[in-house]
Amino acid sequence: MNREEVLLGTKIAVASILTSPPAGIVIVAATRNRVPNHGLRFDVSDRAFSPRTRAALFRRLYQQRLATLPDMVR
Repeated sequence: MNREEVLLGTKIAVASILTSPPAGIVIVAATRNRVPNHGLRFDVSDRAFSPRTRAALFRRLYQQRLATLPDMVR
């Protein structure tokens, strides 16, 4: 294994711990279902948000790919 593979494995392991369901439960309890992210506060009281998603929002590890419009629509 080279250095890049070790670093990538370490990053994935740390991200998994930081976004684990127990971490999400603790974060929601501490923030009262209002998770801060990029200067905004998200209400995550709905059950649609899993504990893992709540933790990822808090840690700024949650990103969604944005759909881009084709050039001809411009």
